[in-house]
Amino acid sequence: MGELGDRHHAVLTGDIVGSRKAPDRQALQEALRRLLAELNDTFGDIVEVPFSISVGDEFQGVAAPDGRLVRLIDAMQRTLHPVRVRVGVGIGAVSTDFASRSQEMDGPAFLFAREALDLAKAQTPQAWLCFRTADEAFDLAANGIALLLGLVKERWKPLHWSRAALKDKGWNVERIAEHEGVTQASVSNSLHKAGYATVRQAEAHLMELIDALYSHRPKDL
Repeated sequence: MGELGDRHHAVLTGDIVGSRKAPDRQALQEALRRLLAELNDTFGDIVEVPFSISVGDEFQGVAAPDGRLVRLIDAMQRTLHPVRVRVGVGIGAVSTDFASRSQEMDGPAFLFAREALDLAKAQTPQAWLCFRTADEAFDLAANGIALLLGLVKERWKPLHWSRAALKDKGWNVERIAEHEGVTQASVSNSLHKAGYATVRQAEAHLMELIDALYSHRPKDL
């Protein structure tokens, strides 16, 4: 578990966009539960309080303020697509003792996360990810990157998501083409149109920005 004091923590508060209009809300909630359990396992080295459903289709968890949060949020989007996930990330202190559920905790990081989620909802078009911290310069930079990433990914089709996932696993264009039974040119063109390389580069910059200011990991000497 985490530590109190001046140490920073990242609270992620999210919701499912348009969940009330879902044809099968029960199935959607079950899919969300499975996703959160998978994220708790896959990103267990940075998750400090497991992600769980809080109210309705809202969910929350606490993690180390580590750049890999960007990968965690990307996994949320990819797994539930075409259902849209909106996340507010608050980075700051935790005032209470750590508990098994984040809903039993409190502190500036939790207030920041709620403010970030509200900000995401208020933007036009609504943002898929917002950050809120005590550092205004960080918020401006991180939210600028997040907004542009959201606009690009909003145009991705299911094929773009699936091919991006395979590229993330280390598959090259030749292997993806063979797996799908299509030409290499078809795969290359779709990844290019999706802006895959640019998206991953922008995400890498966002990860570096988080790590530079907040990561608890020892810096290389």
